[in-house]
Amino acid sequence: QHAPCSPLSKMEGRSQRGPPLFLSLLLFLLSFFLLPLPTSTALEHETIFKELREDCLVFGKQQLEQKPTHKKQSPLPPTGCRAYAKDGGLEGRLGIGGKETKELKGLLVPVGVKPPNLHVFYRFSLRGLKKGYKHTDNISPLSLMSFQRSLRALCAPQKKTTSVYIYLNSMEMEEREQIESWIVTHFMSLGLKKVMIDSSAPPGNMRSWKYLMRMMKGNVTNPNDVVLQLEDDYVIVESMLQEIIEVFMTHDFCFVHPSDYPDRYQLQKKNFMFGKYRVLPSTRRYWRTIESSTVTYAARLKTITFYESRIPNPLNDYKNSRTLWDQGAEWWSPLPGLSGHMQKCQLASYYVPWLPLLQRNFDDALHKELPFLGRNLEQSLACTPNWFQNSTMIVPKPK
Repeated sequence: QHAPCSPLSKMEGRSQRGPPLFLSLLLFLLSFFLLPLPTSTALEHETIFKELREDCLVFGKQQLEQKPTHKKQSPLPPTGCRAYAKDGGLEGRLGIGGKETKELKGLLVPVGVKPPNLHVFYRFSLRGLKKGYKHTDNISPLSLMSFQRSLRALCAPQKKTTSVYIYLNSMEMEEREQIESWIVTHFMSLGLKKVMIDSSAPPGNMRSWKYLMRMMKGNVTNPNDVVLQLEDDYVIVESMLQEIIEVFMTHDFCFVHPSDYPDRYQLQKKNFMFGKYRVLPSTRRYWRTIESSTVTYAARLKTITFYESRIPNPLNDYKNSRTLWDQGAEWWSPLPGLSGHMQKCQLASYYVPWLPLLQRNFDDALHKELPFLGRNLEQSLACTPNWFQNSTMIVPKPK
């Protein structure tokens, strides 16, 4: 039995033969002469429809036409950095927030994995850049304040294995003394393993970076220790340092960059030519592969040593980080980002409540009498806070 609406049910009891051959031929000829030819409008609509179908791809039809120029030479670098540090890295954690609330949170840190020692090299480097950028001749007080808050947020055992090295350069004597005095007051009391302030770094972005690299080799000896190089124009989320430590416990990434730049999600040649991306979960958020980095990054000492000839520097950060990909070293960044590059507000990561975060840093800096702080939040930024309010993709408008 066929369904009542089935075409086969309507043909029951009829002859299954079709119309005579001459009648079929006549109908075909009539349809050929009577049907209108396609107009230019119809052809135009078909072309537009075809383009729309192609544009439904991530980066449009260009991604299909372009072949990735990036080719990995080795899936596993000799340093041993890879996706997961331990097999237990895939385990989930079920957190019970109440009688009726159950939430599956991030990964568990594998059993038996100890937190690595963390060495943070924070570098002041006053320099001139393009017009409209913050990093000209000004100290970035909110960046320093956010760094202090992130150190303060570390768990007590981790503070005892965290060393901080701060390099002051290109400052006048009076400025340097004020900053140094403030750092001594508000960093020494955090209970860190070591806090070292070095004011002998040479002026200039590249020269001060080379000086930092020499100091790193002299102060870090354990090849498994995590080294974080942090520039002074990054405002960081309070949990950034702790999450970087955790991601090196759940995974064993080669390089980690803490910012998730918005231009990575725009239709640009450098994006769709890079190839495929990977996304992996960690304890608190997802992490994704990225194609390049600045000189703000984290890696184990053995990874930095192995790739020393191609480590990103202020003159070749983009080129060198892409070259490291070709040599088998992957770059990863968090989703959403854990820091914002405040050269321009447009470089801040998506989906981070920047306005309240910056306001908390400003209020804390004002309370702690941080030198060179503006009279208000607007004077302490490269752009107005209204930009963060109006950009709904970055922060919801205050209620």
